[in-house]
Amino acid sequence: AFYRNTTYVNVAYAAKASATTQLAGHGASAATDGDVRTSWMSADDGNQLLELDLGRPRLLTGYRIAWEGCGRAATSYALTGSVDGVVRATLDSVRYTSPRSPLDATGREDTALLQGDASRPVRFVQLVMSGRRASALGLCDQYGVRELELFGVSEHAGECEGFEFPQLVVCLLYTSDA
Repeated sequence: AFYRNTTYVNVAYAAKASATTQLAGHGASAATDGDVRTSWMSADDGNQLLELDLGRPRLLTGYRIAWEGCGRAATSYALTGSVDGVVRATLDSVRYTSPRSPLDATGREDTALLQGDASRPVRFVQLVMSGRRASALGLCDQYGVRELELFGVSEHAGECEGFEFPQLVVCLLYTSDA
């Protein structure tokens, strides 16, 4: 939920990231580095997991996944969260029924607000990818994430101070009028 005069930031920026598998040169940390020119890519196409440790519990209000092009977006995924890394709750679950999309050739972006029970404090977040990917070319055998951004409530007004481009842009400091 968004609140009037509240500042929101990308709390996943530079979070500790790990993955089930990764291609050389495409490590998990590339999914949270604030640079859309880098990406995490899985080493194969089976079920994959990208996990972030936010360092401490943060209240999440939404997310954005910028998928790599060449059909490397998952057709099914779940975003789960946990305070302790053991007991997990599903924050969001997405399943695309259409196996192919013209947008997948150049990359797709999924964005959602987390409301109700999904808007909760979490420290560990997992992006669990499964299902057949929507490969436009039929040549890309990996999942790929350019950026996984998790939006949360800023704990102080100066959260983005000291950032330079492109990190300042990624900090995504904005105030809701809702």
